[in-house]
Amino acid sequence: MAINIIAGEILKRMKLNQLIYKNQLFNAALTNGITNELPDEQMATAHLSKASPKPVGKSYSSKGRFPVKYDLEIIVAAYNAEPYIDDCIGSIVNQKTDYSFSVTIVNDGSTDNTLQFLKKYETISNVKVIDQANRGFAGSRNRGLDATEGRYLMLIDSDDKLAENAVQRLLEAAFSTDSDIVEGSYLRFHKDNNILTRNIHNDGENVAALENLNGFPWGKVIKSNLFENVRFPKDYWFDDTIFRYLIFTRCQKATTISDIVYWYRRNKNGISRQSRKSSKSIDTFWVTEQMFADMKTLGIVKKQELYDATLNQIQLNFRRTSDLPVEVRKSIFVLSTKLLKQNFPNFRTKNSVYQDLENALLERDYQSYHLFCTLV
Repeated sequence: MAINIIAGEILKRMKLNQLIYKNQLFNAALTNGITNELPDEQMATAHLSKASPKPVGKSYSSKGRFPVKYDLEIIVAAYNAEPYIDDCIGSIVNQKTDYSFSVTIVNDGSTDNTLQFLKKYETISNVKVIDQANRGFAGSRNRGLDATEGRYLMLIDSDDKLAENAVQRLLEAAFSTDSDIVEGSYLRFHKDNNILTRNIHNDGENVAALENLNGFPWGKVIKSNLFENVRFPKDYWFDDTIFRYLIFTRCQKATTISDIVYWYRRNKNGISRQSRKSSKSIDTFWVTEQMFADMKTLGIVKKQELYDATLNQIQLNFRRTSDLPVEVRKSIFVLSTKLLKQNFPNFRTKNSVYQDLENALLERDYQSYHLFCTLV
C-alpha cells in the first residue's frame, strides 16, 4: 500500500513538472513570436518560394524494367571521397559470397584525387567506373540506376563501408524469403573505426516496411523492379524521401536481419549537419509535397500506414528547418496542413504519439504544433 502511495505521488509530481515545463515553453514561444497568427496559403507559398524556390525535379521516370545479369548491383556515388574511397570500395570487392554481384561506381565530378584512386578498380571484371560532371547525389545515384543489371540493388555512400559477409547475409535472406527489401543492422562509427552506436534489428520476415525499415537508402538490398519508373528527384536535398513514399509503399514483403551489414561513418560535413541554418533545408517540405504528385502519377494508393508516416515526416520537416526564420516555419506549417487535408481527408491516426500533432494540424494551432515538435 505504502509503495502504491509513493508511486502515485511520484506520478503526480511528474505530471505537474511536465505542465510547468509546457507552460514555460509556451511563454518562451510567445516571447519569440510563436503565435497563432499565420499567413494564408498563397502568402505561405510566396514566403517559401522567395527563401528557396522549389526545384523542378520529379521522381517519376519513363524508364522501365532493368536487365538482370547479376543477383545484385551495388551502386556507389562518389564525390571528393579521397580519404575514404579505398576503405569503401575495398569492403565491397572483398566480399565473400555465393552470389554474383556487379559494382557501379559513379565519380560525380570530384575535384580531389577520387577518380585516380578508382582507376585501380577498373581492372576488376565486375566493377564499372563511370566519370561524369557533377550532378549531385540524385544525378550520380540515377546514373548508377540506369546501369543496373541486378535482380537486387544496393546503394552505398562513399564514406561508409560494408561489413564482412554483408552481401551473403542480405541475399541469403532475400532469396530464401523472396522479399522485396531486406534490411540489416548497422554500426555508426567515427575515425579509426571507433564505434559510436549499434543499431540492431530483430530478425523478422514480412515486417511492415513503413513502420520497420529505416528511411535512408543504405543498409539494405532492394528488388530493382521497385525502381521501375522511379528515380531520385534532381536538385533536391533530402531526395531519399522517395523511400518512404515511392519504394516502401510498393514493397509487398520486407525482412529485417540482426546481422551487422553496414558501417555508417559519422561525417561532420554531411548535409544533415550543415543544413539547419540554410534556406535550402526548405527542400524537406518541397520534396514531401512532390512525393504526393509522383505517387499520383505512379498510381500508389494512400493507406493508414502512410498517413502516420506523413505525420512523422511533418515532425521531421520541423526539426530540419527549426533554425530558419519564424515566417518560414509558419509557412511550412500552413502548407503542411493543406497537404494533409488534400491527401488524407478521411484519415485519423490511432497512434497516441501523433494525436496531439494531428489535432494541432487539423485546428491550424501553430503554438501546439511547435510545442509538440519541440518536446517529442
